[in-house]
Amino acid sequence: MDDKRGPITLTLSCDREYLAGFPMMVAVELHNVTTNLFTSFQPFRSFYGPGPVEFVLHGGGHEWTWPDEPPRMEGEPNGVDFRPGSSWLALQDLSELHPDIPPGHYELSARSLFPGGVAPSATAVFDIRAPSEKDRAVAARLRASNDRKAPSWRAFVRENWSTPDVAELSVAAHAHLAYYLYLHRVAHGSVSVAALDPEEPWKFAHGILESEAVLVRLEILRAAQRPEADGVEKAVLERWTGLNWRVEKIHRGQGLLTALRTGWGVESPRAPSDRPRPYPSH
Repeated sequence: MDDKRGPITLTLSCDREYLAGFPMMVAVELHNVTTNLFTSFQPFRSFYGPGPVEFVLHGGGHEWTWPDEPPRMEGEPNGVDFRPGSSWLALQDLSELHPDIPPGHYELSARSLFPGGVAPSATAVFDIRAPSEKDRAVAARLRASNDRKAPSWRAFVRENWSTPDVAELSVAAHAHLAYYLYLHRVAHGSVSVAALDPEEPWKFAHGILESEAVLVRLEILRAAQRPEADGVEKAVLERWTGLNWRVEKIHRGQGLLTALRTGWGVESPRAPSDRPRPYPSH
């Protein structure tokens, strides 16, 4: 849903239901609908970090906020260009800053500040459902399985040199974690990006994560120099024009999977030499 007022529009999309204690991905798309407004914003980050959009969540008489990144001081770099006609689409995991939002019915809104105005979103509604006690306990253990010992799904992917034990997760709960489990295995497993199965991302291609699954497939196909990559890229940009910035990163060899492996995972200087590697059978 979006609000068409002003030169910049902001579209906010959510899944209808989330599980308490599990990831809470939402999608935001900024679109410069003008022909003459040249501006910039601080770039989106993977998972969650202060970016160009702030969020406010209401439910059960409470309010949670996710602040945007403050504007740069005069003379500092202004971030990425946001030219007339361009759009940027990104996923943000709201569970990263507020990990313990209780079950209930919620209303979420977002806005982005630009020189001379504000781009507000329409309000999105969704429910957070309580998982089973077993699923809740497994999720809490996995979420803290990182070197920071903090409840963070981002750290679970990037700073976790253990093989996740998900045997006791229900099928439904496993589906809510499928994307993060996949990213962890790619980051810390022995299989290179080019050798990954490009069909596997379809397993988490539902709801908000559909575009992410297609991007992951594209990165694998490009890394493997597969001829069908051109067609997949064309389809991505026809359906999700705001993902052009992610496609450009893939062309530069900086796609999400590659960045995780080389910046945090098995191909990075951070890889510990004194611990067993995850996924020993892969």
